[in-house]
Amino acid sequence: MVHQFVNSHAFKAELVKAKHDPLGKWFQVRTLSPLVYLLVRDGLVYFVMMFSASMLNLAITIHFNRREIQAMGVPIILAVASISASRLALNLRGATRRQRENSQSDQTTIHFELQNIAKEASARTRSETSTTRRPSTIMADV
Repeated sequence: MVHQFVNSHAFKAELVKAKHDPLGKWFQVRTLSPLVYLLVRDGLVYFVMMFSASMLNLAITIHFNRREIQAMGVPIILAVASISASRLALNLRGATRRQRENSQSDQTTIHFELQNIAKEASARTRSETSTTRRPSTIMADV
């Protein structure tokens, strides 16, 4: 079964497409779901930063073995974790704010259209009631 899949024309076509544009699918994710793109991007940045801080801590620990300066890398790791978490929270907040603004602008446009329809309907009913109104009689005082 796996042999048939690997030898199929569809699989070969996908391999050719991936060779020509390896990051094509990645950029499609950005347009389909901005939040998923944001989480993957910030997660990758967080991983790289934490990996670098951990490697720095490891190098300091190996180089300054059995000295007081050995624990110098721990505050760096804590700072990187704090900054990365704050960055992720702020980016998520900005992304949701942009989505909310986009949805509110659409609702506002629909709201104005509904108001115009309501104004036209009320104008029609006023014109209909003004034509069907009976003339009022004026009573004179005798």
